[in-house]
Amino acid sequence: MKSLILILLFMAGCGLKNQKMSDKNRNIISSSLTISGPLLTYSTWSNEIVVENLKLKKIVFTKKIISTCYAQPVLIENKLYFPIADSIFTCVDIVTSKTIWNTPLGGRCSEFHMIDNSIIANSKSYGLIGIDPKSGKIKFELRYKYGSGCTIPDLSPYRMTFDKKAFYVCDWQCKNLSAYNIEDGENLWQKTVDFSSGNIKYVDGVLFWGRNKFYKEGQITLIDPKNGSVLYEEQAKFEENFNPVVYAHKVYYYSYDGKLNEFDVKKRKNKVVYVFKAENDVSGNQMYLLNGCLYYSAQGNVYELSLKFFTNKLVRSNTKDIYGVYPDKSRIEFIL
Repeated sequence: MKSLILILLFMAGCGLKNQKMSDKNRNIISSSLTISGPLLTYSTWSNEIVVENLKLKKIVFTKKIISTCYAQPVLIENKLYFPIADSIFTCVDIVTSKTIWNTPLGGRCSEFHMIDNSIIANSKSYGLIGIDPKSGKIKFELRYKYGSGCTIPDLSPYRMTFDKKAFYVCDWQCKNLSAYNIEDGENLWQKTVDFSSGNIKYVDGVLFWGRNKFYKEGQITLIDPKNGSVLYEEQAKFEENFNPVVYAHKVYYYSYDGKLNEFDVKKRKNKVVYVFKAENDVSGNQMYLLNGCLYYSAQGNVYELSLKFFTNKLVRSNTKDIYGVYPDKSRIEFIL
């Protein structure tokens, strides 16, 4: 296995730095995008990992990879973490372009999360893997067990959230919600409620958990992360494919009846704050938060929805879907 890794990595070289970049030639995979300050990190359909300086409008790092990367590369200081091949995870110093470590995984890494001193990787048809970000050593493996105990095949990647001690996984191993210790993968608690699909966010010391019962009904629930007990629950037409947005102690989520909902975590109150029209419905897309506004694409246009006044205005027409948004001096710029 090690010799195979060396051969594959020899094939994946680094490209030129300091190239000029424009919207037209990014060739970006939308699921891979991360914006951190002035740096934009993403993978492309031409199998490259790219770090772009938005302020300078230049590429500062690029590396050719072996397989298409759908996961979000993560940049911490000068270290970039990403799957370089279907089953090889890597850490690279973007200043020196030197590989710090490589780790073989059991399957395609379709998504991963950086949690303090751990990487939690979704490895397709294999399981969840904990990796030490300093050394690349595997800390634990939670193998997916397909059989009589759970007849549903591996549906990786799984929606996750985390706090400092644990990570929480939706719809894993025929359990609606599971909690695991970040350091050793110990199962802390599990919940089996109904046949549904969920999404989850850690916010203000609790878990906001939404479930969709295949568009017939659903719930939003607050969960105590310590033991999995239910703190609050109400019926809601929750759309699990829309990632909830957290802003000012409130969770904004989309319901499949075409509404934006606001859940106040402190007051534990839920209300509809905006009803979409056919021409500006966010359904099928995500919303991106910047300066108290949500930006999103719909029907070839870009909209700005204020979370202060709950007004919605058209800001860009006849364009591609946006993948992100960032400030550029007094202007708002979009990643296309």
